[in-house]
Amino acid sequence: MIQQPIYTVKSGDTLWGISHKTGVDINHLAKINNLHGKALHTLRIGQTITLPATTALHDTTLDINILDLTFKPIKNAHLKLEYDGDLHEVTANSNGVVSNIHINDHAQGLKVQFRGIDGKYILIAEHKTLPLGRKLLTLTSREVVLKGAYYAKPGAQRQTKTSIKHEIVRANNGVHIKPKGATPKPDAALGAAPTSVNKETRVEGGIPVQVAATIFTEGNLLLSPGNEKYRKLILASAQRYGFTPHTLAALIDAEASKSKDTWEADSFNKSTNAAGLTQFLRSTWLEMMAEPRSLMNQRLKQEQKFDKIIGELDSSGEYCLYSVKGSGKNQIKEELSSTLIANLLKWRFTPEYAIDTAALYGKINLEKLAKRGLNVASLAPEDLAKVMYLAHHEGAGGAVAVIKGTLDDKRAKKNLPKQVGNIQAASLFARFKDNHVEAYSYWLYTYTDSKINVAHFMVKSAGVAPKNAAKIAETLGAPIIPKPAEKVAAKAPALLTKAGASEGWHDPLDSCTLRTAKLASVKSATFGMVRNGGKKAHQGIDLKADPGTPIYAVANGKVVAFSHDVSPGKGYGRTITLAVDIQDLQKKQRDLVLAKKADAEVVYFFYAHLKNIDANINVNKNAEIAIAKGTIIGTTGDTGNANGMDTISNGAHLHFEVRLEEHPRTKLLDRLDPKPFINQCN
Repeated sequence: MIQQPIYTVKSGDTLWGISHKTGVDINHLAKINNLHGKALHTLRIGQTITLPATTALHDTTLDINILDLTFKPIKNAHLKLEYDGDLHEVTANSNGVVSNIHINDHAQGLKVQFRGIDGKYILIAEHKTLPLGRKLLTLTSREVVLKGAYYAKPGAQRQTKTSIKHEIVRANNGVHIKPKGATPKPDAALGAAPTSVNKETRVEGGIPVQVAATIFTEGNLLLSPGNEKYRKLILASAQRYGFTPHTLAALIDAEASKSKDTWEADSFNKSTNAAGLTQFLRSTWLEMMAEPRSLMNQRLKQEQKFDKIIGELDSSGEYCLYSVKGSGKNQIKEELSSTLIANLLKWRFTPEYAIDTAALYGKINLEKLAKRGLNVASLAPEDLAKVMYLAHHEGAGGAVAVIKGTLDDKRAKKNLPKQVGNIQAASLFARFKDNHVEAYSYWLYTYTDSKINVAHFMVKSAGVAPKNAAKIAETLGAPIIPKPAEKVAAKAPALLTKAGASEGWHDPLDSCTLRTAKLASVKSATFGMVRNGGKKAHQGIDLKADPGTPIYAVANGKVVAFSHDVSPGKGYGRTITLAVDIQDLQKKQRDLVLAKKADAEVVYFFYAHLKNIDANINVNKNAEIAIAKGTIIGTTGDTGNANGMDTISNGAHLHFEVRLEEHPRTKLLDRLDPKPFINQCN
């Protein structure tokens, strides 16, 4: 029996220090040792820390959800997984899920074979590459339909497509959309969706192999039972704009918020303010409202008796809509009222408009790419969805820059860490020999492949071979992006013996300067009883920063709290709280804490009025996330009571605090002056 390696805690050790000494990711250490909350910061001398058998940094961690053709989980499904050059046999649980598949090299891809009731394995998915990070892969076996609670039978042999369709309809009676009249109401009832557990899922791309016929028809659109209510709308919009329904379904799936396998029409993202089935932002939605081809535009003109609707940016950069009546000298142009705009934004929650607008938005992006010289008309129908998604993700100009190979190196170097984090970005840059453009383009193509798979929405797809995004780009003239160099297993650094091996400090901003704008004097930006003539406390310091300025983790620590409360004029707005073991601090900062509280073990750093929080923190909202010193954890903003402070001259700033308790008492209790902690503060 092979014994699991262990590490014995010594004086001055912290979990970050042990992570640094052994080369094991701190989150993985915490998980396998069941360390959470205060236990992360209260290691005992002599305590044993279990180490994993391997210290390699995984590219991808997968959870696989295996379903039958009617989207029922296949209980205890037997799978063979081929990745990292090896074959692994696994068994799903009673919910059809295989969890925590750690893949060292994403570039080697993944093959998934499913064992049928005859004992033979069939290939149900093949990924040439995998996306970086943690992903949920939902696979639908085209060969299996469940009957009863436990019995699986080959669907292709004993159940026709028609009977499957009828079975889905019977199982979801009452949720199918009925044909609507000429002027449908935005709040028309659609029927209740099946009850489901709230859980966000992402369907990742695979290449279906077990298929029976080549067909691009209405009846070949495969939707989960919960999404059957959108079928007629998808078919109508796809026909209106010249797409296959599978193309449109794949686009919707990439953008929609999900509850189990059902797209949520009433979803609202508090972080971005995107809303509805297809998650449109305010400005983009209003832009599409001004597009004459959209159903919304046509309905609004009919109901309000407008001859035309146009959109323009006002002096503050906000997108506004105007109605136009008459022509020539008799033309009357008026801005739409705020009340009407508010009602129009509610249309985002109406599936008919959300689906129509998503389809039209994709078509407009294709038109923009064509105007910029890309021959998108030459692409096969099944390949259009990925091009539209590229244009949506990067903007039309950005997509053209990637495809034509004119992407700026600095932009690529800056953007990749924002998408995958600093550690994964550094690893990928190294595998491309620091060719940042190739690394970012490679990531973007593989990410698009993971988000878009038209064949996933086809009952039968033989003869339809969707290209991967890189091949599609090459068809449009893009330079060939090589595969990343073979991944070399990371070696654990030599064991370090001194205490505090992971100590360090990084200022919260690249440039730390106390703000003066909108204050009586610079003193009002400092810590203490400095407001209202010395009558009001300021619990931190204000560092001037335009919204969108990156903020950094000041030391190795754990994100223990964050908030997305962006109520204007109220409180701190969007915030992050970083907990740091004082042994992980640089000596200067550690001494500042101990001078105030001699027995302190943990100190908290609080960032407020933020615009954005790093996506990796948002994704793991139910767990404490280990963050390395110097990691970009978000950007400054003007949320909360800093609302309207959108430029430095208007008072834009980062509010930064040092706390002895995660939830300090009022005024200045349990807080320290942050200014001495910062190495360079003007």
